[in-house]
Amino acid sequence: MCSTKRAGRPPKQATRAPPRACWCGGSSYGCSVGRQPVPRRRPPWWKRSLLSSVQPATRGGSARRCGSTAHARKANAEHERIEILAWIASSLFFGPTDVADAIRRTEAILAEVEANPAVSAGVLQSLAGLHAMEGRFDEARELLATSQATFEELGLTLSTAVSHDASTVEMLAGDPVAAERILRSGYAVLEEMGDTALLSTTAAFLGQALIAQDRHKEAEGLAELSAELAASDDLITQVLWRGVRARCLAVDGRLEEAERLAREAVTLAETTDFVNQRADALVDLGIVLGTLSRGEDAQATFGEAIRLYEQKGNSVAADRVRSDLVMSASL
Repeated sequence: MCSTKRAGRPPKQATRAPPRACWCGGSSYGCSVGRQPVPRRRPPWWKRSLLSSVQPATRGGSARRCGSTAHARKANAEHERIEILAWIASSLFFGPTDVADAIRRTEAILAEVEANPAVSAGVLQSLAGLHAMEGRFDEARELLATSQATFEELGLTLSTAVSHDASTVEMLAGDPVAAERILRSGYAVLEEMGDTALLSTTAAFLGQALIAQDRHKEAEGLAELSAELAASDDLITQVLWRGVRARCLAVDGRLEEAERLAREAVTLAETTDFVNQRADALVDLGIVLGTLSRGEDAQATFGEAIRLYEQKGNSVAADRVRSDLVMSASL
């Protein structure tokens, strides 16, 4: 189990895990999407079609997904086609596609990749997260259990250590204690492996779970570690640690710095197609603004977050923000 003190320094001689330590050879958000090098000896069309299929890291990327697997089919490159499908499944979870449509399309992808157990297990993680957004937590947990069992059977150590999908399900289910337990287990494995790229994201997610338990001091230490380790182009982690730190600073009374960081997180998130993360950043900003006694600004910010959650079809998150607003209004 990590602590703020233990998390204070990056592991020595930190390196990325070998590409094949993961289910997709480095082709998932869980494997630092957009930062893994494309392997050598790929056909010329491969990187272009792959990036066009899963570019939700940049606004407008979702519109460029269509037809990417057709290149692979024409080239009779089945491995590349399966890898692209894995990216698309990840983008359906993170990107702007409505949950209902994303589930339908992800299930279709799952049928296409069923001959590849490692990729199927990775796709199950995205499917689990989508079901959790609509409140089907038992189904989501069953999908994750199947995925985890497959990874363990295949010996994919990095995939079993990346606990972000499972923790997201538990956070949506309102169980930050379970999310913390899952994240700490993955954190310990990543720390031992020396994979700082994933450790930085895990630390930020862990900070969120601790904030949900009112453990802001511990969360702040993890936010600092995440900021130290995160790559500049790792937009998700850059958004996450700023939101966590902003919430901690607000509780500590450092309100000006808290607002600055929360607004930075919103600005960074707005450059992406990650709808849930954009909404999450707005919720963090709204909470900071509420601490500053700027009620109208906070209400407007929460309203925009709800709109984004509803746009994605994340009814669980939207309802939770509404419920929190009703409770705060009654105080």
